[in-house]
Amino acid sequence: MPMIQAEGLAFSYPGSPDPVFQDAAFQIDTSWRLGLIGRNGQGKTTLLRLLTGEYPHEGVLSSPGRFDYFPHPVPEPERLAALLLREGFFPLVDEPTNHLDARGGKPSPPTSGGSGALSWSPTTGGSWTAAWTTF
Repeated sequence: MPMIQAEGLAFSYPGSPDPVFQDAAFQIDTSWRLGLIGRNGQGKTTLLRLLTGEYPHEGVLSSPGRFDYFPHPVPEPERLAALLLREGFFPLVDEPTNHLDARGGKPSPPTSGGSGALSWSPTTGGSWTAAWTTF
């Protein structure tokens, strides 16, 4: 079973005293449909950008395929499904929601589902949760 893996993953934004990830490790089965859920600023989009190689990092990130990061311009919107289902590419769909943060910084109720849940707390004191299902 092919896996997306991280070991010893560490990343900090330049000039920030707090790391976003510090010695993080995880394995994600490539057959999962995975959603990262968490408060704003806790590293969800940063993780997606690390997976695409957009940011330099310490540690190991490995994958058996390439990633397509959305949102990006789709020249033919009617072909979006075909882009998301390409063999050997893993779609990373990022829907920024900071404009919807009407809860005033209050945490939402925890969410999990599918065949299990994966949780991790970054060193900044926040957390994100992932829920997955296998198809």
